[in-house]
Amino acid sequence: MENQVTQLLKAMVKPDYTACSYAFMQDGKIVCADAIGVIDKINNQPITTDCTFNVCSISKIYCTVCVMQLVDEGLIQLEDKVADILPEFTMKDERYKDITVRMCLDHSSGLPGTQWKHFSVSTTSKFDYYSEVLNYLSNSTLKADPGTYSTYCNDGFTLAEMVVSKVRNMPYEDVLRKYITEKIGAKSTNTTYTINSDYPLVSEGKKPKEYFPIQGAGGITTSMIDLCKFGQLFLEPNSILSEKSKALMAKSWGTTFLESDLGAIDFGLGWDLVRHHDPDYDFGDSVLAKGGNSMFFSSRLIIVPKYNAVLAFSETHDCGLDVPTTLMRLFNTYLEPNTYPDYSGIYAHAFGLQKITTIKSSMVVQDKTEKGWIMSDLLNYADGKWTNEKGNQIFFEGDYLLKTTRNRTVAFAQKAKKQELNSLWKSRLNKKYIVCDTTYYDIVTNQMLCSVEFNRTEDTMSLIVHGNKSEPVVSEFPIEAIDDTHAQSYLNTPCNGSRDRIEPYFEDGKLYCASYTYICEDDIEPYTSQLFKKENQVYKINNTLEVLPTICENHRILVLDSNGDLYYDSMDVEEYKPIESGFIILV
Repeated sequence: MENQVTQLLKAMVKPDYTACSYAFMQDGKIVCADAIGVIDKINNQPITTDCTFNVCSISKIYCTVCVMQLVDEGLIQLEDKVADILPEFTMKDERYKDITVRMCLDHSSGLPGTQWKHFSVSTTSKFDYYSEVLNYLSNSTLKADPGTYSTYCNDGFTLAEMVVSKVRNMPYEDVLRKYITEKIGAKSTNTTYTINSDYPLVSEGKKPKEYFPIQGAGGITTSMIDLCKFGQLFLEPNSILSEKSKALMAKSWGTTFLESDLGAIDFGLGWDLVRHHDPDYDFGDSVLAKGGNSMFFSSRLIIVPKYNAVLAFSETHDCGLDVPTTLMRLFNTYLEPNTYPDYSGIYAHAFGLQKITTIKSSMVVQDKTEKGWIMSDLLNYADGKWTNEKGNQIFFEGDYLLKTTRNRTVAFAQKAKKQELNSLWKSRLNKKYIVCDTTYYDIVTNQMLCSVEFNRTEDTMSLIVHGNKSEPVVSEFPIEAIDDTHAQSYLNTPCNGSRDRIEPYFEDGKLYCASYTYICEDDIEPYTSQLFKKENQVYKINNTLEVLPTICENHRILVLDSNGDLYYDSMDVEEYKPIESGFIILV
């Protein structure tokens, strides 16, 4: 059975996502880990927990550890001047000589920020990135005296990477492998120049693979399980990093000249947050957090001493998640007991369907769209109700879902009916029924009800209403079949929850619905330049329709696309543009 953390994650991602993965380690053991999605959308190969993500700026923690190892060994000191170690490093601004190693790690160096050329590339070919960086800096000036204030800076970590490589007298990627990843058994953790094909790198959608010559600031690719192994270094004594160095990294080093600024002072050495607290999650004190964001990925690493836990998460951007809060919510879900009510299911309201997923104290609300289920709300449980960040609430009375917004509570939806359909009703599903009795002066069919179709979602039947593509109105009505020819809405929710009852029925080969008459696409003949007749005519467009017939007074032309949505209406003033397929209604 799929674990509840993964169930919650699947309910939160966008329907067209590529991949995401998470891992939780407690007391040095992986207690929960999973990966969902595909490696890329070219081959659509399912992802596994061995697949790797570009965690980008989380790489700064690895770089900081490499620096602190040098400090532990007495090879450098944090207050050493970078220019003394790297004489090849120069700038137009003489103040650069005052930049210390520590300032590179706490973002207070005053350096420009990022040397963007070749920051992210699509090749693993090695080139002299250091020369590019040094050339860039040699033509740059500082934005402040070193140590004046902390502002996020990739350049500092590139210099720190160069310091590590210079002092160790070996390529930085070899330092990482020898002094960190081999020692913790993190075989999937690599840089662009040591990629291991046994651990496939995820790509967002059909985009190219993403690689990083900027290794110290953003070049790590890793599985979430191996990222947890690295994070465990900060929870227990080990031979890789001294307790003194860990304490120095976890100290608040950030500086600011604004009295009320609480952001800059949260920088540690490498860490984004060394005083991490969130009002929704009680993770205790001494929490450390680091985020990473590349062109295609967002990632998060959190160290939680209260639970002796390491939390790791990464996603492709098309997942559409708020990564920091998602990771905390997922871990909180893992920790919680199964003592919360479960109201999961499909709920129907006057204008469509919603899927409710309740997992422990979390509720995900998803709206049904053309692309699939899309999360529209995320709520937390307390005292019998679920509340979102705006203070709006959802609760239940039997099969009815009620919402409270701005202190007003209304019945919104009810549990959708599940129904087995006979072969006749099944044959009617997912076919377009095109309106055939609209008039030249009817505005309604300019906005909605120009076509309808019967749909089935998880054993629930509904009638989808198509309208103006640019100004969608009503989308979907929950219904149930009564007999072979009739169906009807079953909603009886007070207030607006069951307004506009619909009772579609079939008679003499036509569908009658919401006071209009419709003809099935199977019964519509192709359009071959037919002209207006006394009665309305509906035709199917099988070949590109370049030119419309001439419109006389008190006549009208509606063109629908192949999905049944209104594409053109002569009632509007927009110019007609050719369409390849769809339907044309001559009124």
